[in-house]
Amino acid sequence: MDFTPHTEEDIQRILKDINLKSLDDLFDVIPKDIRYKDPGVPAALTEQEIIELLSEISSKNKIARTGCCFLGAGKYKHYVPAVIDALVSRGEFLTSYTPYQPEVSQGTLQLIFEYQTIVSELTGLPVTNASHYDGATALAEAIGMCLEITGKRKIIIPEALNPNFLHTVRTYHSTKEIEFITLKHDNGAINPAKLVSVFTDDVAAIVVQNPNFYGVIEDIAAIVAAANRKSIMTIVSTYPVSLALLQSPGDAGAQICVGDGQSLGCYLEYGGPSFGFIATTTDFLRFLPGRIVGQTVDRNDKRVFVLTLQTREQHIRRERATSNICTNQSLYALRSACYMSLLGADGLRDIALQCVERSHVLADKLSRISGVKLPFSSPFFNEFVVEVPTSAHLICERMYNSGYLAGHCLDEKRILVCATEENSYQEIDTYVEFFGKCLK
Repeated sequence: MDFTPHTEEDIQRILKDINLKSLDDLFDVIPKDIRYKDPGVPAALTEQEIIELLSEISSKNKIARTGCCFLGAGKYKHYVPAVIDALVSRGEFLTSYTPYQPEVSQGTLQLIFEYQTIVSELTGLPVTNASHYDGATALAEAIGMCLEITGKRKIIIPEALNPNFLHTVRTYHSTKEIEFITLKHDNGAINPAKLVSVFTDDVAAIVVQNPNFYGVIEDIAAIVAAANRKSIMTIVSTYPVSLALLQSPGDAGAQICVGDGQSLGCYLEYGGPSFGFIATTTDFLRFLPGRIVGQTVDRNDKRVFVLTLQTREQHIRRERATSNICTNQSLYALRSACYMSLLGADGLRDIALQCVERSHVLADKLSRISGVKLPFSSPFFNEFVVEVPTSAHLICERMYNSGYLAGHCLDEKRILVCATEENSYQEIDTYVEFFGKCLK
């Protein structure tokens, strides 16, 4: 049968009903220059021939894991040990359906429980849910928690927040009467001394990204202390690998920590999929969205796992629901639990140290190129901004055409560059050499 069961008459009738002239009009939101052209697949091919054709088509994709990738900006290239793929490919894990029946879902419930435990240890906060869609929605939900807890309607957002997170947050809360206050950065970071002017009595929370979108490490302890003095909640959005070295949000006194877990054992696959995490204190347990798996004992006094809390309105009275989010990213949460268990605290710390060392070597070598500057002198983790004398977009395009993902263009003169343990020192040297040539 045809790919679509609709006849030409059906298609024309549907197009007329939705006031469109052609099927191409359905894709107007996608720029024409990036739409994939029809490869002209013949009417019939053998299995071998169609595999060869599709392989040829797919080879046109630029794959981060096989190229020289210095791109971060929220998604990071880290090595994924082979054992993780072997474990998560087991058939019993390949469903994210809600484990409503604990007596037949003990494996799934236990893996979520172990994941929650690991995230709590990493963030320094005792309560974690079963995972979220991604880091951006986790932040949006955390803001919703603060609005509900405090009853206030103002949220302070730093200028150095991931713009994708900010876009999601604004979309998420677009129907609410909320005021977002943008906090300017000082040398790439928040200046705690300047918070007095924005910490008014009607502010519910301040959002802090650490390391922030520019890679700069924020003074979390000072920011949280200033917020706590005014009874303002603090939401820390973090890059989880950095927590192996930096003070955890919980230890700094923050009430909520969120982040994207892609860097914990998940590949870069078209920017995702990934999972988000959200952790908080016991005081706000019942405001946490999603589901929480708990541990108890059965009638034979054996350890078992259950769904302790579920905040979706289908499970409790609608007016008491904190969120409509129910589905967790259990397969990717499992990946992260395997990854962190395999590495342990020492292994994750070693990965973080390699990220710091290699990115600082890269930054130092780039800054020695004539005309290249580092606009911020604040300490950074493994991302940093470079300022170039010519077009940043042209540099990235030239390097891309030669197999390098050079970084993320912030504007016409600035590029956000990242290095992880996946970037060898030899690769860093060749990157710097070619970067210098692209300036000429």
